[in-house]
Amino acid sequence: MENFKKNIGINLKKIWNFEKSISEVYHVNNNAFDVLRFILASLVIVHHSYALLGLANSNYFVKFTNGQLDLGDFAVGSFFIISGFLVTQSLLNSKTFVEYFVKRFLRLFPALFMSLFLSAVLLGPIITNQSIREYLLGTQGTSPIKFIFLNFTLNIFGYDYRIRDLFAHNPYPYAVNGSVWTLKHEFASYVILAALSFFGMLKHRKLLLSFTGFVGGAYLAYIVKGTLLFGKITTGWWIFHSVEYPFFLKLLWLFMVGAVLFVYREYVFVSTK
Repeated sequence: MENFKKNIGINLKKIWNFEKSISEVYHVNNNAFDVLRFILASLVIVHHSYALLGLANSNYFVKFTNGQLDLGDFAVGSFFIISGFLVTQSLLNSKTFVEYFVKRFLRLFPALFMSLFLSAVLLGPIITNQSIREYLLGTQGTSPIKFIFLNFTLNIFGYDYRIRDLFAHNPYPYAVNGSVWTLKHEFASYVILAALSFFGMLKHRKLLLSFTGFVGGAYLAYIVKGTLLFGKITTGWWIFHSVEYPFFLKLLWLFMVGAVLFVYREYVFVSTK
C-alpha cells in the first residue's frame, strides 16, 4: 500500500512537473514561517491604520479584489492556515493531550498577558485624562483589571475592548488591542483539533479531509445563501455569539486547511524555483 501511494506521488510529479513535496522541502527548525508571520503581522498593522486614522479602506487588496478582500482578511486567513499546519505538527509530536495543551498555553497566554498588562497598566495611566486613582479604582468605563480579565480569558466571560477614556476622541474611539479578537477562535481551533485527534481523525486522514470540507461547505452556505449551518446554536456567548459564529466558521476552515496540508504534506507539491 505504501509503495502504491509513493508511486502516485511520483506520477503526479511527472504529470504536473512539480519539483518536491512539502515533506521534502519543509524543515522543523529551518523554515521561513517566522518571517511570513512578521510580514503578515505588518499587513494587519497597515490594514488597521486606515480605520484608526479615519481613512477610507482603499488599500491594494481592496482595489484588486473589487472590495471582496482586504489586507486584514488576507493576513488573518494566512495566519490561521500557518497555525493549522504548525499546531497539527505540535499535536502529533506531543506524547499526551496534556503536553499539547501546555505547549499551546505557553505559546499563547504569557505573550497575551504582557500585551494586555502593557496596554492597561503601564501605558493607560500615561494616556488617560483621569487621575491615577480614578483610572485604577473609578467606576467610569471599563476598569483596567476587567479589561485584562475579559481578554485574557478569551472573552468567555464577555467582551470589552475599552479601558476608561482611552482613545475616546480618536477617529475609531475607545479601541484598545482590538486585534486580540481572533485569539478565541485560535484557541477554539486548538480544542477542536485535539478532539478530532482523540477520535482518530489525524490518523485516518480522509476523515480529517471530510471534516475540513464540511466546515468549508458550511461557511460557503453562509456566504452564498446567508444560511448558518447549526445556526440555532448561536447565542450571546463566546464563539457561538451570533456575530462571532460566521467568523469562527471561516477561521476554523482555514485552520483545518493548514492541518490538512500537514497530514498530506507528502502529496502536496511545491516549486522551489
